[in-house]
Amino acid sequence: MTTTPPPGQPSWAGVPSQRAHPKSNLALLLGIGSMFGSCLGGLPGLLGIVAVLLGLRAIREIDADPATWTGRESAVAGMITGVIGTVLAVAALGFLAVLLSLRLT
Repeated sequence: MTTTPPPGQPSWAGVPSQRAHPKSNLALLLGIGSMFGSCLGGLPGLLGIVAVLLGLRAIREIDADPATWTGRESAVAGMITGVIGTVLAVAALGFLAVLLSLRLT
């Protein structure tokens, strides 16, 4: 048994479905990972640069075809967390460099 929409309502057949852009989700995942990675010594925190670049690309593709893609918010959140993770990673690496230089002298 199939259900049909009530009279006057649009049919669901032929309506393109929107999907979350995979790069936006990946940007968010890498951004969050870079924030945690920066706490582990800095180097994994540099994944934030990749998160920012993926987020930018995802936003461009979402804006170019908004009927197909969703996930702009995830891409922006990925970019923000990526920037935060990168800044924390640079700070952690700088702190480690200072500690090593003090230890060597």
